[in-house]
Amino acid sequence: MAPMGWLERVAQADLEAFIEDTAREYSEGTLGVRTALDPGWREALDQTELELGVLYEELRAADATWVRWRETLAELRRLWARTREASDAATGTTSRELEDVA
Repeated sequence: MAPMGWLERVAQADLEAFIEDTAREYSEGTLGVRTALDPGWREALDQTELELGVLYEELRAADATWVRWRETLAELRRLWARTREASDAATGTTSRELEDVA
């Protein structure tokens, strides 16, 4: 199982807080009463819950994109470091020597 990314952790915390609040604020049977009074409400609830599930998966994908971003940026740094090393070799100096002079 892959570790949870930071966006997923935030979403999970939001969802857990919502569940705790809902469990505390609404008594058993409330769902049935609300649905009987307004059947369209139940459809809206189901649609909203489905949308939340879709958004949760999108947040998880964004976490994966963030990881790829960081890895690719690190690779870009590594590649540019190779360019610096080649420049240092051509001039016979090192980046550290140049930093000391500056």
